[in-house]
Amino acid sequence: VNGSWAKRLAAHALGRIGDVAALEMLLDDPDWFARLGAAEALATLPAGQGEAARKRACMDRDPRVASAAQRR
Repeated sequence: VNGSWAKRLAAHALGRIGDVAALEMLLDDPDWFARLGAAEALATLPAGQGEAARKRACMDRDPRVASAAQRR
């Protein structure tokens, strides 16, 4: 497993436990695939949890990341 996949899978695990702070840190990762995982995880959180981070992900420079954050 390469680093990109490991970060993406970690992001999904962090989403399952609701660790918004760690997901926010992943949004700063230069790797778009890691940010994608964070955006996907943020989109699965209950309404009101991690909203600021999700809005930030919606404005990501990579359209794949922004799109994933908008899914609910």
